[in-house]
Amino acid sequence: MRIAVASMEGAYINHGLQAAEQFFVFDVSLSGISFVEKRENRFRDAVASPKVFLGIGELLRDCKVICCTQAGADAVEFFGRRGVEMDMSEGPIDEKLKGFIESVF
Repeated sequence: MRIAVASMEGAYINHGLQAAEQFFVFDVSLSGISFVEKRENRFRDAVASPKVFLGIGELLRDCKVICCTQAGADAVEFFGRRGVEMDMSEGPIDEKLKGFIESVF
């Protein structure tokens, strides 16, 4: 499962969906966690709108889960309709990803 995390430095979930400067993308499976890449969020300074959500959706099109500290109801609905789970929390990324392994696999 591919998971995107809104993070300033790649160690903690510490940004909201739209405010994130970047998303760190990981592959999570029974065999473990592997870092894929960092993706810059060029939509962070735009006003929240369906166009912005489409842009972030395209940026993270291969991800099934987006972890961030917060996302508005419109964003949650937008991504939910596309089969993407929004997980809103804070804390260490490794703990969150290990939690996905335990709960999903």
